[in-house]
Amino acid sequence: MIYESKYWKTPLLRSATWLENFRLNEDNTRTERQLVSIERALFLGFYSIRKLLDTPKLSIETKKYNVTVSYHPNIANIDYLNKDEICKNYDLLSEKKKSVNIRQLCDQFIHSYTFSILEGDDRNIVGCFICSDRIKDKRIYYITIEQIITLFRKVGHDYPSIFYFERDTRNTSWTGTKILFGLENGGNIPPNSVYRLTIKFDKEHNGDFIAEVLELPGVLAYGATQPEAAAKVQAIALRVLAERIENGEELPEA
Repeated sequence: MIYESKYWKTPLLRSATWLENFRLNEDNTRTERQLVSIERALFLGFYSIRKLLDTPKLSIETKKYNVTVSYHPNIANIDYLNKDEICKNYDLLSEKKKSVNIRQLCDQFIHSYTFSILEGDDRNIVGCFICSDRIKDKRIYYITIEQIITLFRKVGHDYPSIFYFERDTRNTSWTGTKILFGLENGGNIPPNSVYRLTIKFDKEHNGDFIAEVLELPGVLAYGATQPEAAAKVQAIALRVLAERIENGEELPEA
């Protein structure tokens, strides 16, 4: 579980700015170091997002965010030796649009088989072709650098102050915002209950923030910034809820 999400989100914001300002050499050539830097920014960025998606550190709105990307059908057999020959392997003249959830998009980068960046006239990166090993024989996606930057910043700035817990009637597990502690066998919890926890912020004279969960008296945390205080108090709230369930105590009203 990610305890403090700012250490994952802040690098996303840095990568977004770096990708936005990146320029190739004046003769439009790219060095090995530049290529590695681009790969690292993109692949580590999407890996970070994928990890954050499995925590309560992102809002439901962000988790459900879709990106409309272009894709091109496969027209040739692909193997390890020819996988980078995109013009031969895919029909780039046949372009279709598809709405892809960010989880699916992250999986394309994490499990990528073919990856290639596209450069613009201004020596900048305009986008990239990407496909995973599972879909390489069907299609390849194209996503613009603007879409990637927008996604990185959306996740990087997302610090939810209200979160929900939902009980699944089929297997009595928690769904929606995932909780990564042992709640499966705990307590007499009403099926399909949704728990809304509200975080209130106050600012101290020294500039620090206090975050308090209103439905759980005494659950509060300090932080140098509002996101830091929110992350800390969320972690405490999850532990308090787990202890209450384990001890058979009452939970906040659904």
